[in-house]
Amino acid sequence: MDYTEQLIWSCYGMMDLELKVDDHKYEEQSIDDDEDEAQPLQNFVIAISGCSSAGKTTLALLLDVVLQKALRCMVSNNKEDPFELPLQTAVIHEDAYFFKSPTATPTPTPMVAIQPLWPEDRLVAHMTGPSDAPILVEDRDRVGTCDIELLATHIDEPDAERRSVVPNPRFLENLYQGQKGGSLPAMEAALDELSAGTLDAAVSVLRNTMRDILGRDEEELDLARAHIRFDDDVPLVARRFTVVEGFTLLARDQDQDPIGWVPPGSEVRALRDLRRIQDRLDISLFLPVERSEARNRRFERARYKDVPEGTRKPGQYWKCHAYFDQVAWPHYERYHRHILSNLSAAYTNDDQLRQQQQHGRPWCATNTWERDPRVCGVHVRPATVRSVDDTLLWAVSVVGAALAERLLQDSDLDLKN
Repeated sequence: MDYTEQLIWSCYGMMDLELKVDDHKYEEQSIDDDEDEAQPLQNFVIAISGCSSAGKTTLALLLDVVLQKALRCMVSNNKEDPFELPLQTAVIHEDAYFFKSPTATPTPTPMVAIQPLWPEDRLVAHMTGPSDAPILVEDRDRVGTCDIELLATHIDEPDAERRSVVPNPRFLENLYQGQKGGSLPAMEAALDELSAGTLDAAVSVLRNTMRDILGRDEEELDLARAHIRFDDDVPLVARRFTVVEGFTLLARDQDQDPIGWVPPGSEVRALRDLRRIQDRLDISLFLPVERSEARNRRFERARYKDVPEGTRKPGQYWKCHAYFDQVAWPHYERYHRHILSNLSAAYTNDDQLRQQQQHGRPWCATNTWERDPRVCGVHVRPATVRSVDDTLLWAVSVVGAALAERLLQDSDLDLKN
């Protein structure tokens, strides 16, 4: 079984690997060293957000694979007796925290009226013709329909078993095992979308980006060795990693942020709770997609196609075309106005860099910092980066640079203290 196959099986929860080094069982907070007393590993949190069908889940899974292949975990920085392990990573999906039980939500999920579209919604909405009356549907894209408090807790939870207790476990089952008569398991599907050689190129980009920023100066690296070492050009970091993806992770609404108390269960309270997560993020990636493309992608997926071609059943109104047009997309625009309204027209319309190639790689693998717009601290995927391959190369270069800068900053803090 090769490395990729092991990753796939481990994501399905069908491998129970016990990590051992020199007959020591790995316990994050109980490893001692003659020279240095190991501290609990810091968690580097990477957020990925965007509209429906922007590619959040695919990027999260692929980024997790690249991190595991590119880096190793340095538990001890003792040069004579280093204690190293495979990287400890986790992927968290916001959809798994959707309240499935009406009694579990702080307040009932609000209902909204939508006008079904003929003929696209004919079966799912029980339509008899284009003049049918509006129907009521749960507003599933509103902030507050997910257990934000539990999600915030799980981001820094190192125990995988505890993280598996979520309000919507069916989502994870469908994601990692595939849906009946529908899609491939998520990890397998994500890897299938990559061109040959892209995964290895992404590993090289991550390592090279970190090496370029950290430099090869031995004195500087020696000062930083509590956080980073290189072993045969492989970065060893005293970190674990969590990749969290979701449609409202970066949501804000400046028009609904009054000063003072707000009732529990309200949208305003949910937006405030989200700030706890946003303030915890080490780096945020945002994947903007044009409305027409997002719509087409959404309804090409099996879960949004009528049975027997897909898995959409009559009565699942939130899977209507009308729901996307009248509820999901307006929410996306409102919650991300602070990002979308600040994107530079000159940037989003710039296709010249798309034609640039360096060393046989897409421009984003080498020129990220030339064209890396950050809006409200969020790294926004360039409009010219369209394919899954380019998106992964862009993401790993941004993450690698942010991680290297953080390691240097932490080293400076150590010296000052």
